Amino acid sequence: MLFKSKEKSREVAVLDIGSRKITCMVAERGFDGDFVIKASGQSLYNGFRNGEFFEPEKLFDCISFAIKQAQDKLGKTIKSIYVGVPGEFSVVATSEASTTFRSKKRVEEHDLKELSIKANVFNNVGNRKKIQVDPIYYVVDNVQKTHDPVSLVANKISGLYSFTFADNYFTKRVENCLKKCGIYDCQFVNGCTAEAIYLASNCNKDNKAILFDVGHLSTNIMVSEGEGLVFQYTFSLGSGYIAGDLCQLLNVSFDRAMQLLNKINLNLEFAENDNYTLSDGVMVQAELSNKVVKARIEQIAEYIKKSFAYCDKAIDSNIAILLTGGGLSYIKGADAYLSLCLGKAVTLVESTNPQHNKNEYSSSYGLIEKAFKTPAKKGFWRK
Repeated sequence: MLFKSKEKSREVAVLDIGSRKITCMVAERGFDGDFVIKASGQSLYNGFRNGEFFEPEKLFDCISFAIKQAQDKLGKTIKSIYVGVPGEFSVVATSEASTTFRSKKRVEEHDLKELSIKANVFNNVGNRKKIQVDPIYYVVDNVQKTHDPVSLVANKISGLYSFTFADNYFTKRVENCLKKCGIYDCQFVNGCTAEAIYLASNCNKDNKAILFDVGHLSTNIMVSEGEGLVFQYTFSLGSGYIAGDLCQLLNVSFDRAMQLLNKINLNLEFAENDNYTLSDGVMVQAELSNKVVKARIEQIAEYIKKSFAYCDKAIDSNIAILLTGGGLSYIKGADAYLSLCLGKAVTLVESTNPQHNKNEYSSSYGLIEKAFKTPAKKGFWRK
């Protein structure tokens, strides 16, 4: 006989603020350990660039619209929410600390807590505040590297930690918008860290991976290990820029250019007179379209290469390199061409779960997993 647990399944709500749309999702943990999305809502908007919203005065309307859609579908009012801070509004710094015990002892949780406090050497952060501390790895007695030292016997333990600082410009504006929506309990987390750990965990037990999230107006570069990021870098380039190029060179509207991106196939060779046909019957030159898209991917690849000049940590040569986000994932052959430009094999992220197979929502899925790992608060929902 099968017995159903009397414990009510925990639900979490997340808010993912991307460079083209704002997404609110509500999910619960499934029986298989994965999560099930119970409700979602989204709002298109003009996004941000270089750490500023294009239309900050419209931010509340967009956030409230996405949240209201999710609440209406769920039949509940959200009281508490996890908010992902985009790469454009956050920075990551790493720091290492060591502790030598008077004699050999078993490492305990409180030892790691004290070690993380010791590693926090960042006092002056200007217009940013610390929102997150994540362990990368530990070294026991200068010899044994591990990601979980608890219960190990040691005389000395060292730890490398990742610290995330979020721009006050972002957190204050979003917090004010949420209060207007009746949500006074919000927790800001690094959206890049949440996404990277969620996707890297499918590659190896140490969560080691390089992740490229190419979005609409923004691209995030992440190197993950353990529970945090060794490196994070963001630059303003994405599918919106490619669509803008297509508008200018093919003389089509922006909406048609975005539609064209879903027709592009970089795996095919075209003759001069070959065309792509859009849904309204408009035809555009296929060969020129492909050249335009390839030119921007080449630029994205160059930006990626240059970004690693700012990474001060050694990266394994055989580390997994993943591509996600809504900017290049849906352009056929974009992953292969990006691999060619970088001289490294880039793997397009794929999911066997039909609910989680859209790369444009990878950051939302990561936030959901992060929320489940965070201890629950009482009174998360109200009717």
